Amino acid sequence: MLRWVVVFIAIVLSSPSLYALSPDVLQDPTAEGFYDAWVEKLADLPPLVIPGVPKAPPAFSGKEDPNAKQSDELINAINDSLGTKDAVKALGRGLLRFPQAEVRKEAANSIWLVDKKSQPLAILALRAALSDPDPGVRERAALSLSNLRDDGAEAALGELVNQLDVETNQETNHAIASVIEAFGPKAAPAVPYLTRRHLRLMQQEKDLFYSMDISTFAKIGEASLPVVPVIVFDALNDQEYYACETLGRLGCEKELIMLMSRDKPDRLAEMAVRGAGFLPKCSPEVIERMIAVTENADSEFLRGVCLEALGKARPTSEKIVKMMVDSLLNSDTNSLRRSAAEALGNCDPKFPIAIDPLKKSVAEDGDRDVRQAAATALAKYPVEAESVYLALVDEAIRSESIQVVGLRQLQLDSVPAILSTINDAKLTDAQREIAVLSLQWVDKLREDSDGKKNWEPLVAPIKVIATDEMLAPGIRAAAMFVLRYWGMPVEPMEPVMLASINGAYFSGTRIDSMRWVESNADQLVSPDQAIAELIKATEDEKVYAQRWAANALAQMGQKAKPAIPQLLKLVQSENDYVSREAIKAVAKINCEPELCIATLLKVEDSEAVKAAATLAAPDNVDAQPVIAELRKRLEEGDDDLTLMEAIQQLGPKSIPLIKLVIAQIEGPEATHYTADALLKMGPTVEDQVVEPLVGFALKQPEVAYRVLKGLGEMKSAGPALAKAAPKLLADGDARQATLEALGKLAPSSKAALPSMAPLLMSDDSFVRHTALDAIIKFGPDAKPYLPQMKKMAENEPAGFQRGVEQKVKDFEASLK
Repeated sequence: MLRWVVVFIAIVLSSPSLYALSPDVLQDPTAEGFYDAWVEKLADLPPLVIPGVPKAPPAFSGKEDPNAKQSDELINAINDSLGTKDAVKALGRGLLRFPQAEVRKEAANSIWLVDKKSQPLAILALRAALSDPDPGVRERAALSLSNLRDDGAEAALGELVNQLDVETNQETNHAIASVIEAFGPKAAPAVPYLTRRHLRLMQQEKDLFYSMDISTFAKIGEASLPVVPVIVFDALNDQEYYACETLGRLGCEKELIMLMSRDKPDRLAEMAVRGAGFLPKCSPEVIERMIAVTENADSEFLRGVCLEALGKARPTSEKIVKMMVDSLLNSDTNSLRRSAAEALGNCDPKFPIAIDPLKKSVAEDGDRDVRQAAATALAKYPVEAESVYLALVDEAIRSESIQVVGLRQLQLDSVPAILSTINDAKLTDAQREIAVLSLQWVDKLREDSDGKKNWEPLVAPIKVIATDEMLAPGIRAAAMFVLRYWGMPVEPMEPVMLASINGAYFSGTRIDSMRWVESNADQLVSPDQAIAELIKATEDEKVYAQRWAANALAQMGQKAKPAIPQLLKLVQSENDYVSREAIKAVAKINCEPELCIATLLKVEDSEAVKAAATLAAPDNVDAQPVIAELRKRLEEGDDDLTLMEAIQQLGPKSIPLIKLVIAQIEGPEATHYTADALLKMGPTVEDQVVEPLVGFALKQPEVAYRVLKGLGEMKSAGPALAKAAPKLLADGDARQATLEALGKLAPSSKAALPSMAPLLMSDDSFVRHTALDAIIKFGPDAKPYLPQMKKMAENEPAGFQRGVEQKVKDFEASLK
């Protein structure tokens, strides 16, 4: 307790008005009136001012003007000129003066990227922006200050703390608090203010901010020690998880002992044990209390939490290790056994009594997570590397996953054990295959002492394995994949890849072999052999083999025709992944369409109908069965978007469904898939689809780009689109596409010209230029708008002006 009292007194002396509480009240979280006394004494803190920091300029305080025009300098600074010496000035002016909150947000977003010399000016502007009237600007300013936290942004601590005290927007509040937390020890002057805020949040029960405050005290470190009693008060009032962790990180051993020394161990005591796991070093008294609470924990879950904390605690004792071993071997709860294994992995590995139990757990435990945790822990103990490595390999085989944690933590000194395993003829092919694959995780092989890539210790022996025809194909394929992973091509790969599709043991090797065939389908020397191996894999009982084989066959095109009968069986598989891949394969191979269509239409999945439509699209294939199935589903109210994609695949053949599709596009659930289906029906039905498509564009302008583009290709769409133009051009999402379509339909869409002309003066350069290009296409009908075109040219920025002036001159000349 003495250490934080000393620091506290130092703060009292430097800021007597901040902590004028009596030591008794401050130090006793159980005392009556503790909370009220802290609230009262911290109520009148003056605004935080950081000594020696220049005063920030005023924030924006004018009226918002949605029509304000940005300067070229500001646009360039926001977009791409951040390295120039004038960028910070332009961004600062934009951030503090520009009367559009969206522009100020962009300036706040960009200003932290200026060059190093300009960063002090950027920080000044951001400090001011923390008082901007728009919460979004304040939030962006805080986040930019976070990015400058190592470049002097702590100068903004006063503004951050003072704004945090009054901020009402939750997102902005969270952003500001995160910045203060990121400052770590540099945020020491903020401690009393954060304490006051913390007490308020405690009363309001705002857990998100509340927990962040507690963790901020831990990040600040020693300067937070005066408020340890408040953190203890948190722990005593249902915030034990974060509070106890913070006490541990602050090194508050005596407080944690007090919380662990309750008459009956409860969740608070158990969380105090967890907190003690964060202490840099534990005294014998702390260790004894941790053990006592762990032994009496009232649930297996909390006992596991305590064991994990004991694993982190130093020093480790034999008594602690025995507790962990007992839980590992005797608990009926998977989570507790896993926690015990993880705790043993975190312990000081000088106690050999843990080795045999860990080996037993790796070999016999029925839970995969427990086995993997035990194998990973075992790798940290001084035992024979080969036995540990082989335990990890066996676990990978049992779980059919190379992602065993221990394998991914291999270090360079594991290499001899790996090579020994690979070359041990007494081991199974499966063990040796996994051993080869695990080499990709030996991270330290990737760089030598100079930081250069260096795989030489393994390249030669792995090349030998890759080319040894006496070895099983899975082992050779694994070696080839590892060499490719290191960026070293190996030839010839094809024979080994094809053999390992069905000859490898490990799923990863087989899948990678099939993916290799998929990627090289057009360059295979023996495609017939590849197809035969893939067909065999589709007959495998393993779902992953069926799925990836179908995926690879899809890339073989019509050469894979022999696979159609087996793929049609998989189309009807109960496994969705297998069925979907088989459906795609049948559509891509595109052979025997009538047979495939008949089978596909028996499947409920809409993807099967879509595949059937793909096969039925050619002129020489009867599409009536597909159209009948689509009609049936649409009439039954099926609104699956995939059905619309199927209609798109049929193109003009889907015209018999036009009334059903129009009914959908005019309904409340219409999507751009429905609109695309109408567009794909072709020019013969233009008169029927124009009005529904224009109506869709009006209802959903945000997704109407393709629809408007399609309407621009329909000769009869001009009058209808011109009628809708005022509404479509008023919407930012549809404006540009509408202009392009109207221009293509000129002169039949000339009724839209009065709505198009005002956009020549738009703030958006893309809209202005699109409007000009579209209006010019109307020829003589656009002559009344020539003055507006000239005015647009006069107002264009320097980079665009010459090109626009020339367009206008050429148009004027064409009228003579």
